[in-house]
Amino acid sequence: MIEYSDNDGLSIKDAIKIIGAKNSQEGIDAEYYLINQIFRSLNKSWEREGQSLIKENDRVYDQLIVRDEEDIIYNVWFDITDFYGIF
Repeated sequence: MIEYSDNDGLSIKDAIKIIGAKNSQEGIDAEYYLINQIFRSLNKSWEREGQSLIKENDRVYDQLIVRDEEDIIYNVWFDITDFYGIF
């Protein structure tokens, strides 16, 4: 079962940790699932604008850049260290 840390994901320091992903695909799916849930709770649609992989201090992060229907850009950070590179 996938779980998420309580971090807000608004910066690399507060990246959301995905817990319980068995491999990279399951972890990526969990990222998109959470973003969908967040925007659904705000009654907004969103689309991906970009994505970056960042390695820092022995951790691996996925930065998703998304745009909502009002053209507001959000950077959502995930700590993917636990499942990165597992296929």
